Amino acid sequence: MNKHLKQLVDLSKIDKDIDAFEPRIEEANHKYETVLATKENLASQIATLEEEIQAETVKKQKNELHLAELTDKLSENAKKSAEIKT
Repeated sequence: MNKHLKQLVDLSKIDKDIDAFEPRIEEANHKYETVLATKENLASQIATLEEEIQAETVKKQKNELHLAELTDKLSENAKKSAEIKT
């Protein structure tokens, strides 16, 4: 019977060790969920910033095109002005 009692005590210790892992598992899961939420938040921010960059790039291209048109008009006006003076 002592042999069975010893096995029961050993089993009890193993059970306590297993139970001791529960808080560690919960803590690890909590950390994982926090990191996952942070990752999703950062991915969302990156997507938003990429959209803003794209929008600003389009605005820049439009402004450069408009500037080129105005430069051409200014150049034409300068030629006309020079022709009028002569």
